[in-house]
Amino acid sequence: MSSDKYRFEEDDTGYAVGLGYISSVLKNVGHEVKMLSFTKLSVTMARKNFFSKYEEFKPDIVGFSVFSPNRISSFKTIEELYCEANPPHIIIGGIHTTVMYEKIIEKFPKIIAVLGEGERSIVELVKALENNLELSSINGLAYYKDGKVFLTERRELIEDLDTLPFPDHDVFFKLSPSRTTGSIITSRGCPSKCSFCSLDILSRNIVRKRSVENVMEEIKFLKQKYPKLKNIIFLDDALLLDNKRVIKLCKLLIEADLGLTFACEARVKPVSRELFYWMKKAGFTYIIFGLETAADELMKSIGKGITKIDVLNLMDMIKPFNFRILFFIMCGFPGENRKTIQETADFVNSIQKKQYVQIWGVSKLYAFPGTRIYENMKNASCIDDEYWMTESEIPYYTVEHSFKELLLYERFLSDRILLKECFTVSGFCRHFLKMPIEIMKFLLRNKEEVITPIDVSLKRYVAHYYWLVYKRLSRRINTLEKYEQYT
Repeated sequence: MSSDKYRFEEDDTGYAVGLGYISSVLKNVGHEVKMLSFTKLSVTMARKNFFSKYEEFKPDIVGFSVFSPNRISSFKTIEELYCEANPPHIIIGGIHTTVMYEKIIEKFPKIIAVLGEGERSIVELVKALENNLELSSINGLAYYKDGKVFLTERRELIEDLDTLPFPDHDVFFKLSPSRTTGSIITSRGCPSKCSFCSLDILSRNIVRKRSVENVMEEIKFLKQKYPKLKNIIFLDDALLLDNKRVIKLCKLLIEADLGLTFACEARVKPVSRELFYWMKKAGFTYIIFGLETAADELMKSIGKGITKIDVLNLMDMIKPFNFRILFFIMCGFPGENRKTIQETADFVNSIQKKQYVQIWGVSKLYAFPGTRIYENMKNASCIDDEYWMTESEIPYYTVEHSFKELLLYERFLSDRILLKECFTVSGFCRHFLKMPIEIMKFLLRNKEEVITPIDVSLKRYVAHYYWLVYKRLSRRINTLEKYEQYT
């Protein structure tokens, strides 16, 4: 892999910067903190590792960042901690906690929930627990009191993000000694109110930004502390929202000449040729855009605030700069049908014929708590809040479509827009043959991308075909053996 390309190894992806901030603010006021991250381990191995570290460290306080996907393992670990002879104080935070705190505390009345942004609340809470002080004066908490769930006053958002210390990156680099990719967040919040997203629960649709000087300090700090660092992922909800700010940051990056490449997620608008020019010069190589759907009716209803014209304008502006571009695509929105699925496939293909855009996969629509999609599910009596205290997986949105229909939509889109499907019979016919020149140009420019789709396809299909051939040969051999015995 050449250093000017942006790619992650399996243990070299982005990581939970939010946890890093919690660790750093506690260390800043003198606490000893042991931060753990087990995203790459199985649930069994994660819990085994957790309790091994717990016995070694013997903390007075244990905290969990609870998201919808990790809630089951988190709750099981909390249950085990409850059984300790001298259990620690247990604190939970994270977006799932902020949305579902009441149900969680009813099940685990000894825990304390930190709601929303936790940096200020956690410092005050730990101090209060150390000194056995009353918690009701600490904003942004929920806990069990007087036989019910008690909620303190809402915590104000942190306006000046420069006042926060840099997040603690150490654990993520120590877990992966070969790590070459770091993660940072330069702003918080997104102005959009997408029907499938719950991030506004934390940021209240208010965007706050660190100064570019403060961001540059962190980037230089990372480069100095971790000499193997080659790439940085910007994990902002909407990094490109302020074009002038990003251009200023890019100019500082060019001046610093740190030899790094960068990647980010972004909204389709606002963008400009000037923005992409400076991003390219600064070392940005990879940009992920949230398209989700290209059906006119659905683009309006899901609340992203973009149109097909916006996407076409984006592609015209970005084409000369030869970024690696990825679009997120989803299926199964309210109002989805064969016509809207076809509309999305046709539009994506029309873009890909102008400049081939890689799409890794098609996601079926999940119903996360705190979203309008989830509220639709509740209103249709398809789910209730008790669901999140079970061990069931995150549900798909099935008010209008069965799971089987969602699979058909997913398969339909995948065959027509995904690069990796070019190595299957249906994908070759429905996608590659429609734009062979564009795809070949893309693969020649991005040779490393040939390996992954071939590997995935071989694992998925060749084994299947092998067994078909094997069975046929076996039948032929058995027939011959029987014939020889008969004769």
